[in-house]
Formats: sequence, C-alpha cells, structure tokens
Amino acid sequence: MALLNEAFAVGAPQPVLPVLRPASKAGRSPQPVPERGAQPALAAVATVLAAGAAVKRRSSERRASAVPRRAQAATGVKAPASSVTASPAHGQRRALVVGGGVAGLATAGQLAKEGLKVTLYEKNSQVGGRCQSMQSTKVDGYRWDTGPSLLLLPKKYEDAYKRLGSDMKKELNLKRVDPPYRVSFGDETYVDVDYDPMKMTEQMEKFEPGCTSNYYRFLSVARRMLDMGLERFVDRQFESWPELVDPIGLLPEMIEKGWFSIPLINMLFSVDDLMKSWFKDDRLRAIFTFQTLYVGLTPYNSPGALCLLAGTDLTDGVWYPVGGWQGVKNTLASLAEGHGVEIKTGAEVDEVLVEGGKAVGIRLKSGEEEKADVVVVNADTPWAYKNLLHDVQAPADPQEPSVAATAADLDGREYSCGVIAMFWAVDCKVDYLRHHTIFLGTPENEEKAWTPITSPESIADKPNFYVHCPTRTDPSAAPEGCESIMILFPVANMQQMAAAGFKPGAKGDLYKDIAAKARETVLRRFKEAGCGDIEKHIVEETVRDPETIGELYNLEHGATFGLSHGLLPWQGGLAMTRPAPRAPEVDRLFFVGAGTRPGNGVPLVLMGAGLTSKLILEELSESKVAARA
Repeated sequence: MALLNEAFAVGAPQPVLPVLRPASKAGRSPQPVPERGAQPALAAVATVLAAGAAVKRRSSERRASAVPRRAQAATGVKAPASSVTASPAHGQRRALVVGGGVAGLATAGQLAKEGLKVTLYEKNSQVGGRCQSMQSTKVDGYRWDTGPSLLLLPKKYEDAYKRLGSDMKKELNLKRVDPPYRVSFGDETYVDVDYDPMKMTEQMEKFEPGCTSNYYRFLSVARRMLDMGLERFVDRQFESWPELVDPIGLLPEMIEKGWFSIPLINMLFSVDDLMKSWFKDDRLRAIFTFQTLYVGLTPYNSPGALCLLAGTDLTDGVWYPVGGWQGVKNTLASLAEGHGVEIKTGAEVDEVLVEGGKAVGIRLKSGEEEKADVVVVNADTPWAYKNLLHDVQAPADPQEPSVAATAADLDGREYSCGVIAMFWAVDCKVDYLRHHTIFLGTPENEEKAWTPITSPESIADKPNFYVHCPTRTDPSAAPEGCESIMILFPVANMQQMAAAGFKPGAKGDLYKDIAAKARETVLRRFKEAGCGDIEKHIVEETVRDPETIGELYNLEHGATFGLSHGLLPWQGGLAMTRPAPRAPEVDRLFFVGAGTRPGNGVPLVLMGAGLTSKLILEELSESKVAARA
C-alpha cells in the first residue's frame, strides 16, 4: 500500500525512463518513426510547428480582413437575387446545424440556450448519428448499441449536460461496469481487468513475476498524462501553436501538478515502445495498448501520449447508461428542443451556401434553401469538405487556404479502420463473456493481427476483435437467460481496400467474403475460448460492413472512427494538426464532431461542442460590435 501511495503522490519522483531510439521491430526493439519522412520525430514535429504557425498567421490575417466584410454585410449590402430565403426576424441571430449526431445536438442546444434561433437538419429518420440503440425485429426483447458502447470520462458528460442547463444524474442512469473488460489472449489465457490495483497485479504477476511496482508507475504516468492531456491539449480552445503550447502557463502547472516527471520525450514514440519500459510480457503490454483501436491506430503507430486511454479506463472507470445508448442521444435532443431548437429529420442537406467567402445558409436535397448567420456542420469533416462545399471560389491570394486544397489534403490523410459489425440475438447465456471482452492474437502473430484486413486470406488465425455483451450490467438488453451480442471486427477501410487493388462493385460485394470469413473466425474463437458452439443459438442476426456504415453516417472511406489520430497531419492529426473547428477557408462556417478537434469519442465530441459553441458566440458578438462601429 505504501508503494501505491508513493506512485500517486503529486510530484512523486518517478524512475527515469531511457529515451527510446528508433529501431527495427525485429527482436522486440522500439518501433521506427512512421514511414513518411526519414527525419527524427522531434525534427518532424518542429517542421509541423513551423508550418502550422505560418498557416495560423495567414488565417489570423484573413479573419482580421474579414471583419470589414462582415460589417459591410450587416449594413445592407444586397445578396444576389438567386440567394436564399428571407432572414429571420431582426435582432435574433440564426444558426443552422447540419447533422444531428451527439456533437450537433449538444451544439444546437447550447447555441439556442444562449438566444440563437437554431434549426438542426438530420438526413436519417432519427437523430444521434452513430449513437444509436437498435431493437430486434424477428424476435422480441433484444437491444444492441450500434455505435458507442462504453462510457468513459463521466465528468465530461456532466459538464455537457450542465452547459445545457441540466444535471446528468437526472438525465442518465449510469452504472459502473465491473470488471471493466476481459482481455482474452490467443493462447487461451485471459485477464479480467480490475479497478483495484492489488487485485489487478495479483493476476499480472502470473504472467510476469515482479511487475507490480512497474504497474503502479505506469498507472501514475497514465493518470497524469490523462490529466495534462485533457486540461492542456483537449478540453481547451486554441487556434495557434503558441496558444496550444503556452509555455508561460504550462510550466507552473507542470511543477504544481507533478507533470514535469512524465517522460515527455518518450511520448513521441509508439505506445508499445513506452510499455516496453515497464513490461516484458507481450500480453501485459497488450492489455494497456489495445485501446489505440478506439482512435483508429495500432500500438505500433500510436504516440506514447495515448497511454492516457488506459489511464481513464482504470482510474475514472468504465460506465454504461442503463437502457442503452439511446438514452444519451434522446436526452440531448430533448434538452435542445426545450431550448427552442427545431429538429428536422429526414432532411438531407445538399450544400452549404457560400457567398463572398462567407457561409450564408444551406440547400436541402429537396431544393429548399435557408439563410443563417452561421452554419455548423456535424457531418464527418473530410466528407463535408468533399460533398457539401460545392464550387467555392478559390481565394485570389494563393497563400490563403482554399476548400479544394483542404479537401485534397484530408482525402490523402490516414483514416481509422473499418469494421464488420455483427449483431446477434442469442437464446442462451454465454458465461465466458464479460460486458466488454477483447479478443487478441498471440505474440508470434501480433503484427498480422494488427495489419488491415483486405481479403479473407489476410485474416489472422487469432485476430483482434471486440465483443459487447451488455446484459452483464443491464439485464434489460435481452430476455432472461439470453444475450444480445455485438462484435466489432476491424478490417481495412475503403481507402485501404482501394490501395490494395479492390474496388467497390455491386453494393455489398466489396466486403462480402471478408464478412463471411470474419463470422466463421469469431465463432471458432468463441468455441476455443470456452463459449461453446453458439451458432445454433443465434435467433436473429444483422451485419453491417464499412460500405454500409459509411453510407448510413456519411463517413469518408467507411472509416468507423473517422480520421486517424496520429501525431502528424498525414496520420490524421492531433491537436493543431487535426482539422480546425473554425473553417479557415470560409467565414461563419464551423465543424463539430469526430472529424475535427479534439477528436473521436463521445466525451471528446461533447468537449468540442462546448468549445466551438463558445467560439461561435464570441465571433457573433465581435461581428455585432464591428457592425455597430
């Protein structure tokens, strides 16, 4: 216990970890810096910093020069006759939100609460985006969460509901998932991850005797990395590198909160490399690195800073909204409507209308046009640049950002994996499964298990996949004695399929054979793990592939988690290298959701909704002052 207290003491001295050097993967040595660019990681980051600063200067100058243009518009400059419908009543600003995902709902509600007239357009019949619960149709009583399935960082949900004038505890019934998950290895051993460090290390010692002290050290670093990451780089508004880094503000906090002892240099290398500083056993490292799948990466190309993903699981806990994830989107929609948001479902937006370099409204697929003072896009950001911004005139200055250039840049970035999502209604209990079960490969085939799957033959004998079985926490998800099971089986996204030479043919053909092999493999792995032969107990089944999921939610390349979250721009981007919430090419156009900052995941998009709503309100307030002047 003394060791535990020492590990979590603020500013407690930490062992000095060796600075990791790039090396080949052979012999379990540290991983190389990603392929693009042979320069060391620090030099690459310096290059990105310099480029980002230059882009920021141009964007700042452009926004400054836009103020007179906004003021001119406010004083009565006529729009073209073919423009949009009449403006709303004088004095009340209007916002249009394109997409009713979690971030769209939260942003709409917050803007309406602050006095804006807000209309939200959702192309599907229900709001929520990927945050949905699906009911069985052939048999009664089964429910699956088809998108998010584990609730992390509950404090960020509390903040979001508070911004909407409510209390999360009144809106949601959260129950802690215990154990948070089971990790099942390819050699048929497993670990039931435990919140209690003493119980956790009791299991870990069976794999690597003497690892207890390093587990406490890891947990301490992961927790402090989480705290620093959230406070300084995630739940915070910034539009330039100096604002992001802010050394004058950062250094005192690092001393006060003990962040100075985090091995920051090591955070630039892979999270797998970082784990090798603490654990020799491949299986133990896998327990704390599989979470990179959440952000579309692997343990070998994720920056070490993402050890914070395991930090939140183990310290804040994993939670579940009783009644399913439909409760989250339903309560957000209800609160938004309570503040006056008009929600229109089955209303697909065809274009964001841009005049004079400024977003002025939207056009629906039906041809109807609406005018507004600001447009917020909750669609996947790369998809939106390609599909919603039609024929936007390039700026006269070639140094200024253009929509076409940004769309091309985003299209060339790396994206997260696709998934084969299988939803099974099972008429028996499957006792081996926990609420969350992660099946991983064996050490000798780990590289193949993380390689994007582009054909049935490329599926490893013991691949990585995730299983959700919510009846462990919420029995209402299935009839008594039964299970509702969701499997997410990672495969190549459509961009990766195209790079491998596979092109979409008839709808459903691209992943047909992969899906069949994936199903067969999952059933075999269940049997090998001791779940029994459950195929004969499946009484209803739904399967979705990346093509289907991409079309349903307008996800570029069918990438389940959107843009990847690598440190550098071509890896998807983090912080300043990720697409900005304020469009630098078009005034009064903003983005929220997984495709922009801070990134993927419900708590992150809720944080982003709060930050971007504040940004919008500040800009409208500034433009109002400029117009009066």
